[in-house]
Amino acid sequence: MNKQLMSLVVIIAALVAAIYFLAMGENQASGEKVKLFPELAKQAQKIQKIHLANANGILVDARQDADGWVTILPVREREYPLQQEALSELVDGLSKAVLFEAKTAKSQNFARLGLQDINAVDSQATLVKIAVGSQTYQVLIGLRASLGQGSYVRLVGEKQTWLLDRIISLPTDQNSWLKQPILDISSKQISYVRREGNLGFEIVKDFQQEDEFQLSEIGEKEQLKYDSILSAYVDNLVNLKFEKIAEEVVFDPQSVTATFEVGLEDGRIINIWLWAVEGATFARFEGDAGKYWYDVNYQLSSFSAGQIQKEYNDFIEDKNTQIQQPQEFPIDEGESPQ
Repeated sequence: MNKQLMSLVVIIAALVAAIYFLAMGENQASGEKVKLFPELAKQAQKIQKIHLANANGILVDARQDADGWVTILPVREREYPLQQEALSELVDGLSKAVLFEAKTAKSQNFARLGLQDINAVDSQATLVKIAVGSQTYQVLIGLRASLGQGSYVRLVGEKQTWLLDRIISLPTDQNSWLKQPILDISSKQISYVRREGNLGFEIVKDFQQEDEFQLSEIGEKEQLKYDSILSAYVDNLVNLKFEKIAEEVVFDPQSVTATFEVGLEDGRIINIWLWAVEGATFARFEGDAGKYWYDVNYQLSSFSAGQIQKEYNDFIEDKNTQIQQPQEFPIDEGESPQ
């Protein structure tokens, strides 16, 4: 490309940008709202991919499949479902976002708004790419305004920055938008839960009372601590959440602290192992090779681990245990009035 043609291209690009921002300025001066992505709302149902990244790497690399939004776990390169609501809220927010106020166009001031390109070492921006057919919407999302009324943004390749009329919620790391809870079953599907070993127990469904459970082989002098304790435990199990997927952690059978077998009413069996590494608790699920949670190592919070790492004695108490009633003392009402 000769110098004259290159100069012409630069001039045309500058004119287009000037016309674009002049039009925005006129619209804002007249009170007309200018959207960040005016056409995105019409194309929301046709979105094929959503990519989010920051200075630390890829946060979400989502694509649509028959069951919804999925991402690829980086180490094993396998699909994992995402929180559908989080992606829907992102698209809805960006499609409705209005350019509320123009901010700096000086690159040396981008850092103040968290809008440096993500290849900058100290960048605080998140790059969002939304692919619709051959078109890709790209925007850098930076810090929230000090009063919390909106997010700062900069369209990729442009200098002008803007304050939006709303806050755009983003994931904080690669695990933030992965599907929670871990399992895709409900307590109604559970037939039994068994913990193996000397400290173990077996909880079985009471088919005479819908959605109720019984503790197997409970002693004659024992009783449940309270009526809903077994149902609460099963609910905690099927709603178990994780802190992160720990692909770098190797499953060590020698470090197992608890083993469970979960039977479903359709005959499927799920095996669960809990094990500890340097004070952290991990969980692993097997039993259905076609499931996204199969053979994945999950790191649990201490609270979540404590919810399911129960022993037999955690459910029962002695029938003779009496709740001590407060001692009553006679009240001296004094002499009757004469």
